[in-house]
Order: sequence, then structure tokens, then C-alpha cells
Amino acid sequence: MKKIQAITFDFWGTLYHSARTDNSIRATVLQTALRQAGQIPIPEKELKAAIKTTWGEWVRVWENEQRTWGASEWLQHMQGLLDFQLPTTMKPFVLQKLEEVVLDGNTQPIDGVLEMLPLLAKQYRLGIISDTGISSGKTLSKLLAREDLLKYFTSLIFSDEVNSSKPTAIPFQAALKGLSAEPQQAVHVGDLRRTDVAGARNAGMWSIRFTGYQDDAREEFGEANIILADYANMQTALEQLEILAQK
Repeated sequence: MKKIQAITFDFWGTLYHSARTDNSIRATVLQTALRQAGQIPIPEKELKAAIKTTWGEWVRVWENEQRTWGASEWLQHMQGLLDFQLPTTMKPFVLQKLEEVVLDGNTQPIDGVLEMLPLLAKQYRLGIISDTGISSGKTLSKLLAREDLLKYFTSLIFSDEVNSSKPTAIPFQAALKGLSAEPQQAVHVGDLRRTDVAGARNAGMWSIRFTGYQDDAREEFGEANIILADYANMQTALEQLEILAQK
């Protein structure tokens, strides 16, 4: 009998990627909102600098406080830096536009994902453990629905919904509960050593580091049990992991 019963996946850099940065589009969203509110647009150079600073603060919170800012906190920080206000009635629309930037055609599944998931779902219980950014878990689920992939997942755990990000054990434990799996019965697949590899280790799970989109070089966070460069070799990777699990 197989020891591995469940597989969880990271989202960004593991299942999906974006063909371009969203900063310029979100800048346009803000400038358009200011014009509609009858306010003077922010100089482009100043706006770009504020976006860079805000993302720097986003990363600080993500790495040091193990949580992720959503659109509301991101916008609040931008407002503090640039000293502008939007009408209360306009904010829900602006927040939605900031979130849904990822829903355009530039965000696509990574090569091999569409072919792999239906095959794995026949053998394993599947889940997602993802740190979110400005786009919430609700929005990322819309991407999965667009490709008709939601049906393959039993558990969807997003950092904005559990108020904790990887590498804390909290999102992993939530996923294991949803998958009815013990830690040693599950493997997490992700691209980042700090969040995915270390997080799986903290939860007592096995790990596969996916290098097909980017190869994380931060060796201080340790290495996964298996390294996988191409989803065409996923079955082989799982067979190798099963050998380790049986020992």
C-alpha cells in the first residue's frame, strides 16, 4: 500500500505564473480612480517609487511576521506614502480592480500542469497551500475555475484566509485536516525553499521542490526530499519519494 496519500501544491511559480509584472496596471487603476474622484493624478516617478517601497514593506511583513497583506493593506500603505484619499464609496471597486489584475490572459498555468493534475487526482487527494499577495485566495480560485481545475482539489488553503503564511505550520496543518491525511502521508510541491520546503518540514510533511519555473538558490533554508524540473517526470518523482517513505 502506498504511504503517500495526499499532495499539496504551492500556487505561484508552481502551478501558475504571470507573463509580466502587474505594477504598471495597478498604477493605472489608482490614477484612473483619482481622476474619477476629481483629484490630481500622482506624478509617474513618485507613484513608481511608492509602489516599490510598498512591495518592500509587503515582503518584510511576509518574511518577518508570517502573514500576507491583501489589497486593502497594500492600498492603505500607498495612501500613507502618497497622502491621497479615495471616496469611501469608491474603495470597494478599486480594491476589486487591484485584486483582479491577475485574471487577464497574462496569468497562465505552468507547462505540464493541465496534463498532470487529472492523472494525480485519480491516485491521490490533492490540495493547495498558497501565500497570497494583493490577489486573494478567492481571486486565485477564479483562475483555477477558468481552467476547470477546481474539481481536482479537495482542500484549498490560502494565507489570507487562515491569517498565517508559510513557513508556519498553520496552513499545512489546515490542509492536512482538509485532506484527512497525516503529515507523513503527504508531500508538498513548491518552488521556494523558505516557504515551501521549510514549511513542509515544519509540518512533518515530505517535500518536492519544483525548479521548472525558477530555481531557488537560498540554500540556508535547506533542501527538499526530491527536486523536480519537469512535470512530465512527476510520476517518477513520486515513486522515488515512496521509496523514501517506505524506509
